[in-house]
Amino acid sequence: MAMEQILLVDDEPSILSVLNTLLKAEGYEVVSALGGEKARELMLSQHFDLMISDIRMAPVNGMELLTLAHAERPNMSVIMLTAYGSVETAIEALKLGAFDYITKPFKVDELLITIRRALEYNHALSENEDLKARLGTRYHLENIVAESKPMQNVCEMIRKVAPTDATVLIYGASGTGKELVAQAIHACSPRTKRAFLAVNCAALPEQLLGKLEASRVFQSGLQMVRQVEFSLFDWRIHSEYDPAKGPRFREILNEVRDRVSVLKPPQFSRFANSFSHVFGGGYAAGYYSYKWAEVLAADAFAAFEERGIFDRGVADSFRKNILEVGGTRDIGEAFKAFRGRAPRIEPLLTQAGIDTLPPNNS
Repeated sequence: MAMEQILLVDDEPSILSVLNTLLKAEGYEVVSALGGEKARELMLSQHFDLMISDIRMAPVNGMELLTLAHAERPNMSVIMLTAYGSVETAIEALKLGAFDYITKPFKVDELLITIRRALEYNHALSENEDLKARLGTRYHLENIVAESKPMQNVCEMIRKVAPTDATVLIYGASGTGKELVAQAIHACSPRTKRAFLAVNCAALPEQLLGKLEASRVFQSGLQMVRQVEFSLFDWRIHSEYDPAKGPRFREILNEVRDRVSVLKPPQFSRFANSFSHVFGGGYAAGYYSYKWAEVLAADAFAAFEERGIFDRGVADSFRKNILEVGGTRDIGEAFKAFRGRAPRIEPLLTQAGIDTLPPNNS
């Protein structure tokens, strides 16, 4: 196996000397460049698997070399060297495509591990590109044996349908090449660089297919209801506009929702709404989802409704177990300490006008 070639770039001869000796001892083929100008010439004239470059150099700095490498040598990984005071610049380099950065003074083990990771990433990337190229040619039309007139017609249909977004039904007996035709359509389409996903529907449980179909129908119906809601709202806003009174956005929206909404919006309560702000902070910080924040807020408000809005005990428990711990404790444990049980979805459903859950038939 050929030795990996590494380009070292720095404007300090002592740094280059140390790195050169270290990497050659590890079995790498190393070329050193004193400054960015020399590195630019070497990069454009020779092949390198990896470039290790200082960021702060003149007149050509490391960021300029990184930009050039990304444009001219996209398969070459780049590791940036930076002083402690310029970490922000190194992070910017990551955004521009650098594999990683090492701070000076660097630790030898950390540097060698980062180099090994960068080269392994290069190898994996090259293998992936080779595999994609082989798979792409494997399913090209030229590889389909089509000597008979019917098969030539099939190939012609593939050429016509592949550039479109049309749904294609391929049917035939087992072993006649249906998946081969599907792969050929994908290979000839604008989606050829994306993954081709084959699903064996016969292996899926019947109950799962039924649930997926029911979910699709429900989502389609809900989307249609929302479109009706918006259309009615838009039509009434324009047809009932009175210049003397001005637009009645909120009033008309509430009237439309009362007639066509699947779930009635809960009445606004400043006290209840404050719980959404409390638990919404966890959603904003990335601790949990927005829907989970809604469940927590509704269940917390229900605790005050059950025991009394001005109950001192529930207020002290909420302050101690929720407000004071913030993100320092798992929200499930914190809520259980406050409520005496795990969070439940029923209070949120009640706020939405649903008093009971439908029976689970699964």
